[in-house]
Amino acid sequence: MRLFFVMITAAVVASVASMSGCATPSAGIDHPSVISKRKIGVVKSGASQEEVVLALGEPESRLVADDGETLFFKDVNLSSVWVQFGKDGKVTSWEWFE
Repeated sequence: MRLFFVMITAAVVASVASMSGCATPSAGIDHPSVISKRKIGVVKSGASQEEVVLALGEPESRLVADDGETLFFKDVNLSSVWVQFGKDGKVTSWEWFE
């Protein structure tokens, strides 16, 4: 029974902590992990993978295929960006979900 209460308490503390972490960036502060319009402006056809990673930070995941690579970025507000690169390492397409 005690273990149950410890687990519930830990879950509540984790939930509150994660919500408080999201409050600051969504309040309009330019936090390094927030995907902003300024940062997304770098992501355009022909941009290099290096330029995109410098603007958005390290991706959450990378999908490698024969025709190129796709990078997935996510911020603390759960905004996300999928960026497709061709074999030459240049952006071919991208999609941003705010």
